[in-house]
Amino acid sequence: MTDMTFFSSVSLSWFLTLFISVLPIESAVNVVDCFFYDGIKAILQLGLAILDYNLDKLLTCKDDAEAVTTLNRFFDNVINKDSPLPSNVQQGSNFNDEKGSHTKVDITDLIRESNEKYGSIRYEDIHSMRCRNRLYVIQTLEETTKQNV
Repeated sequence: MTDMTFFSSVSLSWFLTLFISVLPIESAVNVVDCFFYDGIKAILQLGLAILDYNLDKLLTCKDDAEAVTTLNRFFDNVINKDSPLPSNVQQGSNFNDEKGSHTKVDITDLIRESNEKYGSIRYEDIHSMRCRNRLYVIQTLEETTKQNV
């Protein structure tokens, strides 16, 4: 798959909801903690780490729907090994797919990896990219809204 433009709409929901809409709640609370501690930088780092973690699978996807399914399966398998909830109650722990079980990914490890790989991103760079792309994002959102209506 060469056209990855759908990621802009998919990732928008990740950023707007701080991953609460896609992660099991016991993992999402860790992401919210990181956001309160380090701001949008933590969310951007996590988004990049998730894409990097799934890169090989995403590159073999034939269309947008398959890529979204790949990411949804990934999110369903994010767990929080430090959660005070019993494992049989945690959302990500009971996921089984018709193709077999998928590898579980601990949210703490994912956050650590996102910081190690993308911790060098500076707030100034994020602000610069935001300013540079603000008009494009607004126009794209308006066009998408018109198409949906």
